[in-house]
Amino acid sequence: MCDPVTALAVVSVVSTAASVATEIQGAQAQNKAIGQQLQQQNQQANVQEVSSLNDRARQARVEQGRMAVAAGEAGLQLDSGSVEQMLLNSAMQQKQANEAIETNRDNQVAANTSEANRYYSSVQEPSVIGAGLRLVGAGVTGFAQGRSALLANQQISNQSGKQAAGG
Repeated sequence: MCDPVTALAVVSVVSTAASVATEIQGAQAQNKAIGQQLQQQNQQANVQEVSSLNDRARQARVEQGRMAVAAGEAGLQLDSGSVEQMLLNSAMQQKQANEAIETNRDNQVAANTSEANRYYSSVQEPSVIGAGLRLVGAGVTGFAQGRSALLANQQISNQSGKQAAGG
């Protein structure tokens, strides 16, 4: 027959170990979900950046085409100083717009990362030391409870024996 003191200690440790394992799995699942959300948000920022860059390039081509048509209709050559200056100005504006779009994406990714880090910091994952202390504490508590139950049982048995013997 198994010693009841040891049995209570083992049951307490096993129960606590299962609880700690469940907490660790939950924390890992939360961390994975946060990472997936960050990846999805950054992917959306990248898609938005590409779309904006393409839109701006399209606008610049239309603008430069209009300038070239207007210059041709006015009888100016495309390599004349004023037409060339307007085309260079349009290209410079496109470059500045592209830089602003890229900066916006970088800022969005930084904000996404900051938000994910905030969520990561709120995940409660037990440390190795904390889990060890909980297991030791559970073992000690289980042992103490088993020992108390055993002593109480012995006292009841002794009192029952005295009452039966002499009453």
